[in-house]
Amino acid sequence: MSADKHIEIRDLRLAFGTKEVIHGLTFDIHRNEIFGIIGPAQSAKTSLLRCLNRTIEFSADATVSGTIKVDGQDVRGVKDLYSLRRKIGMVAPLPVGLPISIYNNVAFAPRCAGMTKRSELDPIVEQCLRQAALWDEVKDRLDSLGTKLSGGQQQRLTIARALSHQPEILCLKLNLGASVISLQNLAAEYTKNHLLALKLWNKQWRETMILATLLEKPEEVTENQMDFWVRQIQHTEIAEQTAMNLFSKTPFAYEKAIEFCLGKKTLCKITGLLMMGRLALTDRSANNEPFEEFLELFPPLAKDAQLSIVFRRVFIQIAMRNPSLYKIALLQAHLLRTLDSAVAHENAEELISQLECDAVKDLVNRRS
Repeated sequence: MSADKHIEIRDLRLAFGTKEVIHGLTFDIHRNEIFGIIGPAQSAKTSLLRCLNRTIEFSADATVSGTIKVDGQDVRGVKDLYSLRRKIGMVAPLPVGLPISIYNNVAFAPRCAGMTKRSELDPIVEQCLRQAALWDEVKDRLDSLGTKLSGGQQQRLTIARALSHQPEILCLKLNLGASVISLQNLAAEYTKNHLLALKLWNKQWRETMILATLLEKPEEVTENQMDFWVRQIQHTEIAEQTAMNLFSKTPFAYEKAIEFCLGKKTLCKITGLLMMGRLALTDRSANNEPFEEFLELFPPLAKDAQLSIVFRRVFIQIAMRNPSLYKIALLQAHLLRTLDSAVAHENAEELISQLECDAVKDLVNRRS
């Protein structure tokens, strides 16, 4: 371990509204050090990581004080946020493989940065997949869809993608309870059962709630059950699992996605957005009309900083379905620039930057 201080945190305080969640934290992380932060759910571990690359600013009610320095520079004085976020990579506990090939998943960021030659991209893709311990398993099928990999392989693909823009710091958010992959494997050993799913959900533990979404029968879910469950969601991970495993497969998926996005609770809106994104990825037989309707709902959501990360991800997923939706989405992204909201403007700039990337254009054109 080097003696050089890579990250210096002094008297860091973070509050959401009037509730302080980080209370004067001070510590150093040295270059090449592996540093772990352990704590119970809702103890601000993820919020601390978001302070490092300033994605905490997507939360409108967040107030940060104290200093965070990376290589001696206060991150709050950094003007080029894109450069900062390339420098500090983040990997979420839930793997999110893009609906493109394994190769293009890893090459996505370098291409968006302007690298186009295959001779330049090939060694980067191989190196990142090797570093993520995935190369030997996929080297003969790099053209296969990343979303077709197993859960564990998708997790490593997500790490490889994070490594592709050569971050100096890599933040990994891991759950110490049963992993989602282990819960998926457990659920696969059982037959889906509506009554069992209801009982598991009512336990209100993270693992039982995720198992409930995996063991429930989508065709037996009622609208009232969906309304009841969404009111009980307290964490983004549960919203993601519920939307992906269950809600997006129900007969009411499209209408409830819209209804949830029009709700008042942030996690209700997040669930609705995640349902839209999942439908965009999986319902290949649907025409463009419902997704155009989704895009029409987006301007008010673009103003909410607490939705920004999920909002951008879902927006891109819809835009990448086909060239027609891409054109509509790009126009909508430019429309966001006209809204009276700094958050909407930042979302617009990020979306336009991604949508106008040559790599994205090429991928969309292949789906014509």
